[in-house]
Amino acid sequence: MIPYQELTVDLIPHGMPPCVQVWASQYDAGRPIKINIQYAGAPYTVPAGSQVYIDVRKPSGKIVHDVVTELGATYAVVSLVEQMTAEYGQVLMEISLIGDGQDPIGTANWLMQVERSPLAAGDPSATWVVDLNTAVDEAKDARDAAQAAQAAAETAQELAEDAQQAAETAQGKAEEAQAGAEAAQLLAEGAQAAAEVAQGKAEDAQGAAEDAAERAEQSAADAGYMFFHIDERGHLIYEHTVNVDVEFYLYNGHLIVGVDE
Repeated sequence: MIPYQELTVDLIPHGMPPCVQVWASQYDAGRPIKINIQYAGAPYTVPAGSQVYIDVRKPSGKIVHDVVTELGATYAVVSLVEQMTAEYGQVLMEISLIGDGQDPIGTANWLMQVERSPLAAGDPSATWVVDLNTAVDEAKDARDAAQAAQAAAETAQELAEDAQQAAETAQGKAEEAQAGAEAAQLLAEGAQAAAEVAQGKAEDAQGAAEDAAERAEQSAADAGYMFFHIDERGHLIYEHTVNVDVEFYLYNGHLIVGVDE
């Protein structure tokens, strides 16, 4: 981890000249500076969508302008670039906060003491200004991409919840269908049992009818019968079963028929 220096600044001017709060060596680059931001002595929360810039004026009057990309809720982290420390001496640094609507929020400044490097030769210092439009566009693109990702995540969450609800509904309908099928199965089994009982009763009734018919026939056979009739020649004809014993005799000129069972 690269060690960093930390300082606190207030967005409300207090009438005091800036003092040295940061120290660096000539040509230092990449060293982070954490800037705690206050407003009237209290921590200030940087509004969402705000842009933060760092401006540096070197002893020669040349300037460096850069965009601060690392922001916390109440702080910003500035990484030194080589042009900020290209000249030794006291360097005036200022942080600027611009709202989402490009309205200035506030500024604060301090001094950085740059110690001369023994390797310094010539004058490598130059004015260095980041392409502000490009930096702003990139920051807005990053913000838009983050918002799009958030919206996509929320949509995916909603779809997942809808799918879960649909699955639960389908599960409930499947359980209802299963219960209905089981009830229908029970009814079918009951109907089958009733049909089998009815079939048994019908068979019993059929058997009873057949038994009654057999008993009737047997009773008729046991009782026997006889009858008389006159044929076409005027003869008296009679018929009887073998169980009927018939006797004929005359009494006072009359034909008497006697039957013994």
